Amino acid sequence: MKINSLTSKFSMFFAVIFLISCGDKTKQENPETTTETTSEASDTTAETPKEDTTYYSWVDNINVRDASNTKGKVVGTYSAEDALEFTGVKSDHKDIITLRGVAYNDNWLKITTKDNKEGWVFGGAVKHEDEIKGNGIITNEKFDFPHFGSFDLNSWTDLGVTKTQGGDAETSTYRYMKDNQILEIEKTDVGEYGYYYTYRLMDAKNTLQKERKFSFEAGMGDTGTMMELTEVVKNFTNKKQYARKQMLTKHFMQLNARPEMVNGNWEETALIDESKIAFAKPLQIISDFVSLPKEVDIDSGCSCTFRTHPKDYETVIFFSTIEEAPKAFAAIRIDGKNILLKSKKVKNPDYKRGDYHAHYYNDTYDLKIIAFRNGEPETESQEYAGTMQLTSKDGTVHIDINTFGVCGC
Repeated sequence: MKINSLTSKFSMFFAVIFLISCGDKTKQENPETTTETTSEASDTTAETPKEDTTYYSWVDNINVRDASNTKGKVVGTYSAEDALEFTGVKSDHKDIITLRGVAYNDNWLKITTKDNKEGWVFGGAVKHEDEIKGNGIITNEKFDFPHFGSFDLNSWTDLGVTKTQGGDAETSTYRYMKDNQILEIEKTDVGEYGYYYTYRLMDAKNTLQKERKFSFEAGMGDTGTMMELTEVVKNFTNKKQYARKQMLTKHFMQLNARPEMVNGNWEETALIDESKIAFAKPLQIISDFVSLPKEVDIDSGCSCTFRTHPKDYETVIFFSTIEEAPKAFAAIRIDGKNILLKSKKVKNPDYKRGDYHAHYYNDTYDLKIIAFRNGEPETESQEYAGTMQLTSKDGTVHIDINTFGVCGC
């Protein structure tokens, strides 16, 4: 009797379980229950993010003007903490303005301020809250250059300055010492052609640890109307090279201040051992350049023959300067091969002015020469000394060569 009662209870228990199970299954299969599906769809629906219209100045103080140019009346000055709300209106034109040693080519933005003033700010001087933009103030005593380092020369011993002059070029070289390190700063001004800054960090034995080169060259591009800014940092400790370039349409004499850094992205490459690049022997005969095209007449026009300083590289470079630049060529022998380069300058250098400033290139190499006359200017054959910078388009070659040679017509 007890057994039958127990069996009956188990039967009722399993029946209940079965009914509950069937009920759950019925609910899962019921197509009318769409609540969960709708919920899941709303959870995965992506909303279009709203554009960040709030800007902040990355310079110490920014002027808000009543017009979209630097001549506009200042309606207010605001700090880096003050929010500037962009109205969505930009100027139709862009301006090139140098801020803390960097040239920005940007539109003007119409904004409203926290005290409800409306005006214009230069786009290069503002950024979004989380945007990485801007740099510290650059002075002769304090500067922080990416990949080169931060320096305060007030704590360094001043070793003095030397000045040299040749043609249009004026060079000032400053040397400082601290903790068995020497910092050498060489600044060369080549008049309207441009300027060149070189920073060298060395140990007490003058062994290079880092080198930074910045240049602003005028008259570049196929039309000769572009300005080219180049910044190259070499780290001889980690064997890395960092380079970036910027093109501008304004001459530095037309800017509010001289740029001292490039506005652009860095390209990192391995530092090539320059001693592995093979060059021809000294004073190789020019007639070896049998690959020169027929239109290059060596016997007409003006030409220069350069060789490198014996302590650097051994090569001969020949420059043909026949009337217009498109007909001018440079020939250099690299790895036993004759390399022909064509000119980028619209007009040839005027040797009577005492300088040679040219730019040659092909699909692989890029060669820039700055040479200055030595000796008296009225002799038939002029002696020149200077620097050549040879780079390759793929970044594997980037060397500076001291040169001397002769130019004549």
